[in-house]
Amino acid sequence: MKKNHSGFFYVKFFVYISTVIKAISIMNYQNFNRHEIFNAEDLTHVREAINNLQENGHSFTPLENSLYGLYDGYLYEGIDEELYQVLDFKVFCNLTKTLKKITDHIKSNGESVTLV
Repeated sequence: MKKNHSGFFYVKFFVYISTVIKAISIMNYQNFNRHEIFNAEDLTHVREAINNLQENGHSFTPLENSLYGLYDGYLYEGIDEELYQVLDFKVFCNLTKTLKKITDHIKSNGESVTLV
């Protein structure tokens, strides 16, 4: 008789979502318009960082979610400090260029919103 593990999956998924929501709700962030700031190279830097994070065993974490947030125009406070500890150095350096672009833009122009 085949066992049904779908109930376990849903419980685990719910715990994951709850953890992400709690982590995000206590994190500070700034909004920016990704379409104004990012070019193809910036998109690549974010994608490489996500891939590297997953390769280093940090999938389904609030940190990974924070990286995905960059696509939606959310820059989470302290993301660079956390990423420094887990990303390969080259990947981290490339992403830092993009993070600096974002912070410089916000300092110069204020916060804005990414429209879908």
